[in-house]
Amino acid sequence: MASWLFMQKQELRNSDQHDDFIMRERRVYQSLLDSYVKLRKSQDEHLMFLHRLKIKPELVVLGDSERNEMPESDSETMT
Repeated sequence: MASWLFMQKQELRNSDQHDDFIMRERRVYQSLLDSYVKLRKSQDEHLMFLHRLKIKPELVVLGDSERNEMPESDSETMT
């Protein structure tokens, strides 16, 4: 009888430890998902801000050297 109670107590302890591990893992994944959602939201807000300013996101990414090449190519087509 005592061995059965000991085994039952061990099993409950193992089950509790397993449940604790699962809860910790769930919290980690939930925080990762929350961080991802915040990142996506901030990116979307940034794009909406650029849209309100009538700035195309492609122009923000392009460097000045690429912008300077465009007028030169236009002048070559005119000649």
